[in-house]
Amino acid sequence: MIIHRLKIENVKYSLNDIRYYFLDNYPKTIHLFLFGSWYKVYNEDAEIISNIFNYKLFDDSFSPYLGNICCGFPDIVLNKIKNKLIELNINFNIVDTTDYTYEYYDFESCNNFQKYYDNIETTDDKTNDKLLITNNQSNIYVEIGDTVSIRNVKTNEIETYTIIPTYHTQKPVGFSGERGNNFGKIVYKNELLSNSDLEKGMILSESELAKRLLGLYLNSTLLLFDENLEECIYKIIEIKKH
Repeated sequence: MIIHRLKIENVKYSLNDIRYYFLDNYPKTIHLFLFGSWYKVYNEDAEIISNIFNYKLFDDSFSPYLGNICCGFPDIVLNKIKNKLIELNINFNIVDTTDYTYEYYDFESCNNFQKYYDNIETTDDKTNDKLLITNNQSNIYVEIGDTVSIRNVKTNEIETYTIIPTYHTQKPVGFSGERGNNFGKIVYKNELLSNSDLEKGMILSESELAKRLLGLYLNSTLLLFDENLEECIYKIIEIKKH
């Protein structure tokens, strides 16, 4: 196995172009795209990951440039994914979409990508059986300031959150240089201000949960991981506008 650590220089591409860059230059390779603290895998790559780790497939219609069939996982389980793909000799790329740096794990002639893709069910069968998470389009979707109720599909437990706006401000924290001359200046620190209170179900608009909810429509379903890193499927059952 050879590990290449690379970066796409002078990026002037859309995410759609980036996807085709990796498909064209790294065929028969699983591409793990990092968005914030969440990895997403698309199309044939998603089907392999879903089959190996039993992750649910979902319709990521908000990212049509990468592909609609998708599965995902939080960054804290990346090492588990890496170790298994290395064990199975499957080529893969880890792509950071913020700066387009990536790590390419290359098994060369021993690459088993095609072997594991051929061993899974057909796309139609998997879609009917495992494509459980969808974005059901309606005229009501989640925005900052809304109160959102989500139901755990397995346990039927309902959780309700209000997404509170987050404001950026600068707080003086010190002074640099010598006081009294033209070279001294006040040093500021960037801070986030919000009236959020998790105990009251109020979450920051920049929190990971809020980012997952924002833009989703009423009756959409989404995949979250609990504290035990087990998959939980939730359905948006109510959106209250304020």
